[in-house]
Amino acid sequence: MSQTTTIGLNGRRCLRACAGLGLAVLLSACGVKTATHSLGDGGERQTVAKTKTKTKSQDDGAPKGSLQEAREKAALQPAEPYWPFHAAELLVRSDSLAQAESWLDMAIARDPAYAPALSLLSRIYFRSNLHQQGVQLLESARSEPGRFKDGFPAELSAALALHYDALGRQDLAAQVMASVPRARAGSVGVYVTMHGDSPDSANAAAMAMVRDRPKNAANQNNAGIARLRAGDPNEAEKAFLKAIEIDPKLPGPYYNLAILEKFYRLDDAAAERWYRKYRERASDDPDGLAQAFDKAPVKPVAEKKD
Repeated sequence: MSQTTTIGLNGRRCLRACAGLGLAVLLSACGVKTATHSLGDGGERQTVAKTKTKTKSQDDGAPKGSLQEAREKAALQPAEPYWPFHAAELLVRSDSLAQAESWLDMAIARDPAYAPALSLLSRIYFRSNLHQQGVQLLESARSEPGRFKDGFPAELSAALALHYDALGRQDLAAQVMASVPRARAGSVGVYVTMHGDSPDSANAAAMAMVRDRPKNAANQNNAGIARLRAGDPNEAEKAFLKAIEIDPKLPGPYYNLAILEKFYRLDDAAAERWYRKYRERASDDPDGLAQAFDKAPVKPVAEKKD
């Protein structure tokens, strides 16, 4: 999933700024890695950690193992949040989001500071466009004094900011990200700034992100936006093409290339080709490019499932 941001391209067009987040966006980049969080005390932590290693795919990181096993171990270890969380992971993979939500509620009840469960539940809300619920979940966790011994995790701050942004509260999204150290803000920080009142201030951060992580497709896309805003369509094109090379499934760069060709190079044929490629990957048309080509709107293409 990508997010849409109006950045003022000489007062004309929108660009799609990819924070690299969701159950499409949030699942990939805002997720809290379960292996980085402690899961109990003493020997129990070691036992669960070993089991987690066995239940992870060596190929794509997708959770594997038996849902029945997760349920049984959740019953046998009533204080441990990992097993209901893991059951939810497996249910999300099968698109059983309502059931997954129930298991995540159990995990959070066992440990209100269990960040992986909070993160995954936030992603489910994001995918379902339940952004107010996402805000309530994360603000409640953030406002509880001492809940997180090292402070509210940056990953959860990013998720909260994206929920606020989706609700049209870019001011609150910016406030949340302002509390996150710049080194931890990542592409979400760039996205929120691009979508806020001072988008030009994101340019330096966007370029720094691509220098730090040049093989990240979202970073390349955001750098392309920065270069296009600066009036350099050639360098912008290189960045968008690099983003596509890294992740051909990411929709935003195709949309941005369509805008570049249509409004900077005045090449309608090239613009439409990029737009068609975009519509193979995403269903919405936030800037009305279909009408800009003087053609009937293309029938929406369903979003691909995770």
